[in-house]
Amino acid sequence: MYRWKNKLLTGLGLCLLFLGLLGSFGIRGFAAADSSVFDSAGILTEEEEAELEEGCEELSEKIQADVLIATSEERASDSKKEARDFILDNGRGYGEGQESILFLINMEERVFTVYEYNEEASGYLLTDDEIDRIIAAVKSDMSAGNYLEACRTFLDRTDHYSQIDYGENRPEEEDFLDSLGIRILISLGVSAVVIAILVVTRNKDAKPAGTVYLKDGSRRIHSRQDFFTHTTVVKRKIETSSSSSSSHGHSSGGTRGGGHGGSSSF
Repeated sequence: MYRWKNKLLTGLGLCLLFLGLLGSFGIRGFAAADSSVFDSAGILTEEEEAELEEGCEELSEKIQADVLIATSEERASDSKKEARDFILDNGRGYGEGQESILFLINMEERVFTVYEYNEEASGYLLTDDEIDRIIAAVKSDMSAGNYLEACRTFLDRTDHYSQIDYGENRPEEEDFLDSLGIRILISLGVSAVVIAILVVTRNKDAKPAGTVYLKDGSRRIHSRQDFFTHTTVVKRKIETSSSSSSSHGHSSGGTRGGGHGGSSSF
């Protein structure tokens, strides 16, 4: 019995030692399912990945959404569908609505996507316009290969725009018309337009200098002819749903939930 206990304790000790070695070599095992950063393309260092992991976790708790960052080297014809599939295939989501916001970088297609998903397909934390602004904010860093800075900007802008009350206390953008200088310029512009209208109207009422010396009724028109000169044809292409395209819109694939997002090349 004593020897059997010793063998059991030795076996448990070896198992614990093995698990510790896995952790020291960066192998997450089952913990990977709880990760928020998935660098399949290997564009981040371990330190950068750890920093972004912490940032995603903090933001997820703050806005009550599963904030994710992922990289891919797979070919994908539809970037928004790829983002949606990533969220669903990994069973991600926060709360009853399974709210998720993903920043997906596809290195094969050279396209990055910001995508938001929830099962209710409504009440999104980000508007279409805000997603466009996030994409515009990270594009320069993505084009320059500054992937860490791009991910930081994604987290910062998502934090700025996302609200758990779905917009009632959404951060207010600085109003363009609130600037005193802009108001002065607008006032000067309006004044200039009014003055120009007055000058044109006054000149229109004045008689041409040559007519002052003509007696009224002294001019007679003896004949009048019309000559055909040319024909102008204007053509306009009418876009159809099959010919028009957009990098922004809603995804409709699948029978569960919905989402919206935008993409851009880099």
